[in-house]
Amino acid sequence: MRNILLILLLLGFSGFSQDSTPNHELGLEIHGGTFGLFNVNDVFTKAEHTIGASIYGDFEVHPNFSIGAEQMFMFGKPKNPDQIRSILNTNARFKLKFQTFEKIHFNILVAGGFSLWPANNSPAFLTPTLNETRLGWDFRASAVSDFKISKKFSITASFGYLASSSTSDDIVWITHDSMLISIGPKIIF
Repeated sequence: MRNILLILLLLGFSGFSQDSTPNHELGLEIHGGTFGLFNVNDVFTKAEHTIGASIYGDFEVHPNFSIGAEQMFMFGKPKNPDQIRSILNTNARFKLKFQTFEKIHFNILVAGGFSLWPANNSPAFLTPTLNETRLGWDFRASAVSDFKISKKFSITASFGYLASSSTSDDIVWITHDSMLISIGPKIIF
């Protein structure tokens, strides 16, 4: 695995991208997934679905590498009587960019940061602490295709993984993870 990452980094910094002017990007993504899990202290419950949206900004520091920030608004529903659970993730983003065709770019995105699960007043069946305000961390990684419509506008589509973990006063760890498909517009300036 380490060798694959090294090869990708070397290819990324070898000048695949031909655009020499630094870009800044603002975007919106809509997320959806159906293969998620809720893990409560190593007891797993399948998720019915995961949906959400995120806004982000990326700043190019090299023609093939950008850094940025995102705010994710995610909602996960366990396959039990529990209501849908909101999860807010504030992340730093790192993107390795490749240009393989004239108007199609492939990117590898890795993001991580803080997770806030706001309190929910509905009854909790998964664990008594599911609906408390919870704090924790999150991580996501995606393979992204960027379809340029014009010099200033593109559509992104990605497939990846999201994990959001949290704890509360009772030291009960709850993790929600899911495979995600995402799509959204992006402006470039």
